[in-house]
Amino acid sequence: MGATGGGFILSRGVHTAATFVKGPSRRVEITVNGDKNYPAATTKRAIELIFKGGRVATGSLLLEQQVEVPIGQGFGASAASALSAVLAAAAAIGIEEPVTHVAYAAHVADIVSQTGLGTVSAIFEGVGAGAITTPGAPGIAEFLRVKIPRGLKLVTASLAPFAKSELLNSAVLRKRANRLGEIALERVKRTPTIDELARSGEWFAGELGLETPDVRALIKIAKNEGALRASQNMIGYSIHCIVEEGRVSEVVNGLSESTLHPDVRTFDFGRERSRRLD
Repeated sequence: MGATGGGFILSRGVHTAATFVKGPSRRVEITVNGDKNYPAATTKRAIELIFKGGRVATGSLLLEQQVEVPIGQGFGASAASALSAVLAAAAAIGIEEPVTHVAYAAHVADIVSQTGLGTVSAIFEGVGAGAITTPGAPGIAEFLRVKIPRGLKLVTASLAPFAKSELLNSAVLRKRANRLGEIALERVKRTPTIDELARSGEWFAGELGLETPDVRALIKIAKNEGALRASQNMIGYSIHCIVEEGRVSEVVNGLSESTLHPDVRTFDFGRERSRRLD
């Protein structure tokens, strides 16, 4: 269960602080960026899965999450939040299972919630940039990493959330995505470079046909301002760009000054895997 596909690991993601107090009943409270009422559906489902089976003591679990990327816009925030939550919760509760078993709960929750297909495995296995070449859960999926030349940054611009169920529930779109994805992945496997990864991503996104006029406008602005590559996030009304360090200001300013008023952010490539912070 999972999917193949390529992408970039961002230098910022999700941090979760977990507190567990044993008690007669089970209660879970999740706060996202200070909002106690945030739905956090994928994270809740992941936590339910690690509680399932009665092997975990009852009590109150409090999760406080700081999400440092746009949510619901193709940045893997749901997958990262679920993975961060189960790793933190397992440590707080005292679950003594292999980390891949714990991460599996986030993987399943992301797929069942239709917020992703293989994003958890990519986050769990990969750093920098590359592609999942063998689908599966964390510990099973295989990640092909590509080398990142010095001096490259990622610039993103986001407009609005995208409901992934539109794609996942459409047999026509799924068939098209699978066919295009196989072609793009073969290209990256033949030439495993960051330029080919980005080039194939641009081609895939353009051929899939989910780009709106506004998304295409952002891509055009980014390239006109010096971005080496720019394409739509999969899936979101957002774009990501590979930019040489010396051109970051121009690309950021060009996107920020657009009449579309996107949320523009700059990231390094992520160099560390998901882990527990003591």
